[in-house]
Amino acid sequence: MDKVNARTPSWLEIKTSTWVDDVGIEPRRFGVSPKRLEIYGNSAAQTDPLWLEHPRLQCDVVAIRLPKPADEPDFMHNSANLISTMKIPVRPGGVAFVIGFPKNLSVGFGLPIWKSTFVASEPFYDVVLGGELHGFGGMKGGTRYPAFFLDGYTREGMSGSPVFAYFDGIWDMNNPYAEIDVDAAGFWDRDDVALNASASEFIGIYSGRLPEQEAQAALGLCWRRELIDEICAG
Repeated sequence: MDKVNARTPSWLEIKTSTWVDDVGIEPRRFGVSPKRLEIYGNSAAQTDPLWLEHPRLQCDVVAIRLPKPADEPDFMHNSANLISTMKIPVRPGGVAFVIGFPKNLSVGFGLPIWKSTFVASEPFYDVVLGGELHGFGGMKGGTRYPAFFLDGYTREGMSGSPVFAYFDGIWDMNNPYAEIDVDAAGFWDRDDVALNASASEFIGIYSGRLPEQEAQAALGLCWRRELIDEICAG
């Protein structure tokens, strides 16, 4: 929303990957092309919204169906939450990348910036914002969100970015949190253990830096993956 003029957008401009035809040394190169994305069925009246919201929670995340443009290569039209089924251990202190366009920066033909952060809270415990400190730990009187904290120096333009956790080491690919015992009988015959490997997993969407007093802790908020899946299922 345009807070200065109290207006709301009736459409969005997005950029998608495409082949760009140039006259010269590079007759055909990879690039990005601006597209108009309608967000209302009736744009003039701003009725019949086309975005999906969470069925129960009030959160600053929506999803909009985006058909593949004719000029976009198939391999570039992917949903962040469907790129891979790989599961890795996601724990406090682990590395997580917020992939977006801080201050509208990009590289190459329009590739995003990978801002490194760290998982700053137990990722499977909800966070409570607002409220006040509870005498027995945690917060009381606030609002509970299916999210976790990230510790990192993020900038404007990162809100809405996908977040990928990164892990390097050894883990059970069926149960990433299972204890690994290399001396167990038959261990070296297993084909479900990643040995000295590295992988990434989509874990959520970056919301932005925290408001009010929480911002003093220099933390950001990441909506968990299941919230995104529930929105997209709507």
